[in-house]
Amino acid sequence: MRRCSAFHFKRIRSKKVSFKNAAFDVLKPRQPIIVIADESRKSHNSVMKKTGYIYIVKEDKEFQTRVFNTEFENEWMKLKIDGSLIVKGSHANGYAWNGCSPKIQFLDTAIGTPEGVLNPNTMVSKTYYPSLVHDVFYQFSFYFKNRIKRMDADQEFYRMLMAEQFKAAEIYYAAVRIFGSLFWGREKKGSS
Repeated sequence: MRRCSAFHFKRIRSKKVSFKNAAFDVLKPRQPIIVIADESRKSHNSVMKKTGYIYIVKEDKEFQTRVFNTEFENEWMKLKIDGSLIVKGSHANGYAWNGCSPKIQFLDTAIGTPEGVLNPNTMVSKTYYPSLVHDVFYQFSFYFKNRIKRMDADQEFYRMLMAEQFKAAEIYYAAVRIFGSLFWGREKKGSS
């Protein structure tokens, strides 16, 4: 299998085999296919399955952040000068993200940083909205890295985790402060 910086997946072909009156599906690997998750994707749901995204919003979500004095807009987000952030889930087939990173996909499971427990008020994980906002800031940081500091995005993540009363907020904040520089400000193929 060839290696590259994009996500690697095997294309699987199913072949029926019988064994003593029982039928089984045997998975046979083929040539690898490469999927690059880009924001202009036509079929967001199929890319979501192949890249390990675990969440998707299909309607616009608005958040009041403390990231002020910067305006930015593209097809996936809008940041206003007053700090309000709109994640445009109504665009295409929705906005997908992988929750708290890093994660890898193994079979049909996402292995990596654990998500928070269910918040009974919102009926989603306690890390759901904080990771959404943090991922949006990081995903498009290449375009506004000179106007927004990484610390501002990380502190917004921490503030939202604390508002959710997430007990591991300090650990998650420390992780993004330590490892976030590896991802902040990098241009992603397909980002607009």
